[in-house]
Amino acid sequence: MANETQAACDRLIFALQEFNATAMAARDPQDPSILAAADALADAFTLYDDALYTQYGVETPLDTYDEYEEDYFDDELDDEDLEDDDLEDDEDLEDDDLEDDEDLEDDDLEDDEDLEDDNDFDFDDLDDEDLDEFDLDD
Repeated sequence: MANETQAACDRLIFALQEFNATAMAARDPQDPSILAAADALADAFTLYDDALYTQYGVETPLDTYDEYEEDYFDDELDDEDLEDDDLEDDEDLEDDDLEDDEDLEDDDLEDDEDLEDDNDFDFDDLDDEDLDEFDLDD
């Protein structure tokens, strides 16, 4: 089994060397030879990582990403998108603030009406037991 781990490590080293040589020779980063070497490197790393974990329970501190995941992360961190989101959030806050103000005004009106009703209350109708419930000395 240790031979499998060493063989996977040797393939990874070879894939790194091939990728390096291809990158030095290519003139365009999107050249098909670079993309093929990158895929071979990712495959070799995945095989090595799996062999190392299977044999020794050790995980490498690296991960590989396919093109879809890479595009997803690039889109997520786009500065222009973040700025657009900030503007939308600010507009939402303003709308929410207006709604809260309207609710507050309605509540204030109800409280004022309650106060008017309290003014009509006759405290002389209360007996001693009722007054004990409202101990005003505290």
